[in-house]
Amino acid sequence: MFPRKLHTILFSSVLLLSGVSYSQDYQVNDVRVDGLEQLEPGVVFAAMGVDPADRTYRGNAQALIQRLYATDLFEDIKIGRSGNKLIVTVKEFPIIDEVVLEGNKDLKDKQIKDVLSSMNLAPGRSYSPAKIQLMRNQLLKVYETRGKYHVKVDVVEKKLPRNRVRVIFKISEGKTAKIREINFIGNNSISDRKLRNQMGTKVSSFKTILSGGDKYNPVTIDQDLEKINEFYQNRGFLKVNVGYSFATVSQDREDMHVDIHVDEGERYRFAGVDVVGNTIIDKEELLKLVEIESGKLYKKSDVDDAVKAISDRLGNDGYALARVNAIPTIDEENKTVSFAFAVDGGDRSYVRRINVVGNSRTQDAVFRREMRQMEGSPFATNDIERSRVRIQRLPHIEAVDVQTEQVSNDEVDLTYKVKERSAGSVQFGVSYGQDSKFGIMAGFNQPNFMGTGHDLSVNAETDKSGQTFSIGYTDPYFTNNGLSLGIELQYSKRKHDWDDTGNYIADGYSAMLKLGYPLTEYTSLSGGIGYERLSLSTTPESPWEITEMLSGKSCVRDPRDPGICDRDLTPRYKDRRNLYRFRFGIDRDTRDRTVFATSGTYNYAGINGTLPGSKDKFYKLMYSHKSYFTPFTDDDNFVLALSADVAAGYG
Repeated sequence: MFPRKLHTILFSSVLLLSGVSYSQDYQVNDVRVDGLEQLEPGVVFAAMGVDPADRTYRGNAQALIQRLYATDLFEDIKIGRSGNKLIVTVKEFPIIDEVVLEGNKDLKDKQIKDVLSSMNLAPGRSYSPAKIQLMRNQLLKVYETRGKYHVKVDVVEKKLPRNRVRVIFKISEGKTAKIREINFIGNNSISDRKLRNQMGTKVSSFKTILSGGDKYNPVTIDQDLEKINEFYQNRGFLKVNVGYSFATVSQDREDMHVDIHVDEGERYRFAGVDVVGNTIIDKEELLKLVEIESGKLYKKSDVDDAVKAISDRLGNDGYALARVNAIPTIDEENKTVSFAFAVDGGDRSYVRRINVVGNSRTQDAVFRREMRQMEGSPFATNDIERSRVRIQRLPHIEAVDVQTEQVSNDEVDLTYKVKERSAGSVQFGVSYGQDSKFGIMAGFNQPNFMGTGHDLSVNAETDKSGQTFSIGYTDPYFTNNGLSLGIELQYSKRKHDWDDTGNYIADGYSAMLKLGYPLTEYTSLSGGIGYERLSLSTTPESPWEITEMLSGKSCVRDPRDPGICDRDLTPRYKDRRNLYRFRFGIDRDTRDRTVFATSGTYNYAGINGTLPGSKDKFYKLMYSHKSYFTPFTDDDNFVLALSADVAAGYG
């Protein structure tokens, strides 16, 4: 390698001797490179095809220059010859020091920089006008795929020391073209309206102002075509073909018109099913899982469900890598189709390792205690899916995805990818009342306290008439077998002077110890026992029933208001009561989530009241039911929830 300080030596001789014919073949015994600032001479030697060890060159100058320009590293190249020495003088393109993006909103920085990097426009790469123009054109194409036809991209270069440059992309994205019309061609059996209802892309209207569904996006339209194709196939059209020939943009480049072509074909019916291959499990048992009826219209989802049911059944016996293919046999004369489900069970698999990723806030143990599939155990589809649902039911988890990776012939790794959500809440409020004046309310609830999965809630309220404070804490896995333990504490103190308009005054404190225990995978028992100390007192406005209950005596009614006792003849009474409380319940919960459920049911039956030794006796029976459905679509965005609550009390 030549020392940098020698790169400019003999530059004058290069100028004097550069009259060599560029098309002439020649041979030199030494090569020198001048003008380098950032690059090493070895880069030039490699492009020339010169071995740095002997630095000899055989060839013609024109081919040499073309090879060097092809590297896109040099702005100018000159060659000269001095005796048996070839001298190459270059002027480098600047090196990109930084890429700055301004004005982009629809495309994120990372998306644009990924496109730039794919075209070698990134820090450390060379900067050339030709590359910038290609990059500008590529960015415009990317924006067009998102329905933006008014994008402007200006590139500003800021020169830095040491032949470096900062490249600034100033982007004006403009408006996104909107869908003004969607036309269907060839749909003789299904109406335009029904087909449009399958699409996420919508014609621009008042309804799409908030949803943004009227914005043109080729990716979304491709997904819509798949939905329409599946819609047809679930109605007997086995050979339907859906595609759009073109989407035209208006002259002002703000409106799009989309034409979708449909070749419906004929309707087919199911003729029969069979299970073939290395079934491992009894063939008749697998056939019972296939809910396909002969004579019924062909429905793609029925075939998909059958493939999944067979795969899950094999997976539940440990055959994680089983393959099930639905092979159709079409009878064109009778317009029927039969399916043979070809099964290759493969080897039985065991779970080597279970990984949990995506949990930045929650401890790993919180997820692992929900697992029903164990490491080292046979692969079991039902246990894997149940583990996924149990994790998804945690209030601080939004979604869970499971991936299976084969690591050997009989071992797989499972990866649960979780998406966390902020389930905690903080509340603060200010109130005003005629008697209580200004009041402050504050609350904190966190079902994943410190990432432990424990539930903590704290609430406080204060005004001129008194204060109320409560705290609750629950550990859902106090023991490894799922026994939950929790405590609730409450304190209330009222200032009587400010409650004269109330029916009665109740001060006191309470404590409740709660327990829960799972009986089965879906059924749990819960219970609690506690103590409550109440201090009750009457006011001049207390109903006569409350006054007589607290005093144990009859009172003289006020002639002006028979609903209360005579204020002059009836003193104010106070009473302290000790209550020993209990609660007991049983619930069955099959919901897929505890927050924003989309399927399953929740049933709870319980009783609470007072135990012997309490001054008051009362009991309350309760029943609660909730059901969740997605009745009109498989999309979880629309959920129908039904609920009912019944209660009865005594005392």
